[in-house]
Amino acid sequence: MLPRPLHLELEIQYREADGNHRARRITVKQFRMERDSTAFVLLAHCSFSGAFEEFEADRIVHCIDLATDTPVPDLPGLLLQRFAVSRHGRLEVLQRALDDELAVLLAMGRADALFQQEEKRLIATYLCRHQPDQRPAAPFSIHELAGQLRWLAPPSPARFAAAVERLAVASLPRRQELYALCESLADVKAGHQGLEEPSLDLLRQRWFPAI
Repeated sequence: MLPRPLHLELEIQYREADGNHRARRITVKQFRMERDSTAFVLLAHCSFSGAFEEFEADRIVHCIDLATDTPVPDLPGLLLQRFAVSRHGRLEVLQRALDDELAVLLAMGRADALFQQEEKRLIATYLCRHQPDQRPAAPFSIHELAGQLRWLAPPSPARFAAAVERLAVASLPRRQELYALCESLADVKAGHQGLEEPSLDLLRQRWFPAI
């Protein structure tokens, strides 16, 4: 699984490769889950070595969260909890919730080499309107989400086609809203290569077959 960014300061007792335990003070920058999410690996800066190292969570025999100065009985649970309320974690939730819509909209927005600010704003407005409730965190703003869109790669043709098929059973108002947005994205590109037209044709065929 891809590394997840996080900032977490810990004091740990770590079982080294030779079996000895050594006290370490680390600042976690990323973590990842391995072996079907049963093993956690931390990428952290260690004050003992003065370098970035990888630490296996199951070799941490004792841990203190320095932000609260309290022992951590469940380190994997703490990592997931802190990530869930972080900005990156909330963005991950939003992307999962709107994965198919994003695939369609990014295919339209990135149909040519230009991904213009107006296209990002239009897509971000849709995402803001349909973002999942993640209280007590405040909702993302249009500006925040528009800034994140530049980092999202265009979907593969297979992913785009699969998203179109799954959305074909969405409610008619949702399909109409998405299609209208795709037309607006195409209008932004007016005067360019028109590479979005085949995608619009596919949307019309699969989402509104009786029309």
